[in-house]
Amino acid sequence: MSTPTPSQHELELEDEPRLEVAVIVIATESSPGSAATLAEELWHGRPMVRVVAERLEGFDPVVVVMRDEDAVSHLEGLPGIIAIVDPEWSEGAAAPLRAALDYLTHSADAQAAVVLSLRTPEIAPEVLRRLAAASADAVAPVA
Repeated sequence: MSTPTPSQHELELEDEPRLEVAVIVIATESSPGSAATLAEELWHGRPMVRVVAERLEGFDPVVVVMRDEDAVSHLEGLPGIIAIVDPEWSEGAAAPLRAALDYLTHSADAQAAVVLSLRTPEIAPEVLRRLAAASADAVAPVA
């Protein structure tokens, strides 16, 4: 019998309550050499944003920041995914992060967040869980 691993973003910490960790996916980046965004680029035949979102099953909340409503359609049918359209995405890299953190501040109980770029579509969910666990003991943010 193997030791169960957490399937949720909530991690049991010794002598402490569960840590609520959100995942933020920044999906506003441009695709190199294309008018499309990375969100719309195909990865193994499917939109990259969908591939990444599917890998995050079990995390809650997952906030995906997109450029426009058209891109949001790539996430249809995925439970637990919160899509935010950031009209200020062109102001710089901090704009979509600011939009996601604003949402989390007002609409979720997360005490921490792991930020993910679409440039890492094959990141293992376990890596995100480890980052989340590390943040529980951190005095400063874990990068």
